[in-house]
Amino acid sequence: MFRKSIITLVVSTGALLSGFAAAAQVTEETQSDTRGRVCAEIDRSIAHGLHVQASGEFRMKDSFKSIDRIYTGLGITYKPINWLKLGLGYIWMNIDDGGVWEMRHRVNADATLSYRTGFWKFSLRERLQCTYRPGEMNLYQNPRMELNLRSRAKISYVFPDIPIEPFFAAELRNTLNGTVFNAPAHSSVPGDNVSFNDVYINRLRFEPGISWKIDARNGIDFFVLYDKTFKKKFDADKNGDLKYYKDKDGNVVYNESTGMPLFKIMYRKENLMSFGIGYKYSF
Repeated sequence: MFRKSIITLVVSTGALLSGFAAAAQVTEETQSDTRGRVCAEIDRSIAHGLHVQASGEFRMKDSFKSIDRIYTGLGITYKPINWLKLGLGYIWMNIDDGGVWEMRHRVNADATLSYRTGFWKFSLRERLQCTYRPGEMNLYQNPRMELNLRSRAKISYVFPDIPIEPFFAAELRNTLNGTVFNAPAHSSVPGDNVSFNDVYINRLRFEPGISWKIDARNGIDFFVLYDKTFKKKFDADKNGDLKYYKDKDGNVVYNESTGMPLFKIMYRKENLMSFGIGYKYSF
């Protein structure tokens, strides 16, 4: 009896999702861009293994023609043992969204495992990232509090006689609370058809670069970032109902077999290449 109930539930859920997919028109937005980053950090040792940091970052987009965003951050790291570093940080974000500056707040909590053998260094960082968006927004298109888990592996080589350290890093980012529409329209209460429990990979990042240790306190990084991003984007109204899919003339498009109007779901993809330079002062 229990097995029969489970099978019935699975079949019913599959039929519901299949019907929803058939009633939606999926479109893709693809963007490619060359960008730039300039960042600086001050690192202060306040006790054995305990450091505080202040940082700033300036980013450009549209082939270096316009400002993308500006970050200001504060952080603290603690290294209880040689191969483990714990970190907690806050970033104040200003982002240009089509000529309108949008402010966000971000908190990061991370743990980094490191290992060295000979001239090779390896590290693995797991970072939980929480980004809060204040102000006016459609809560059915994006959650106000966005959660991501970022996993980064890094390898570098230390030359014995010169202060140059080439490195390569790869990062995988997972969204932990993406928007899910269980049905295109709510039944009784606005938003009762929407949940925020979708988990999927939304970014792959590859970063080759070179670290140059100028002296005991000053260092510079030169790097290239390749970002491949993917995001599910729902066009919904403020009641939590998906909007109808329309053609280029603004007319609602209907399903040819059912005669029912189609709802709009968008997948946004980005291929971004960023050239960057970072400066660090430690004392």
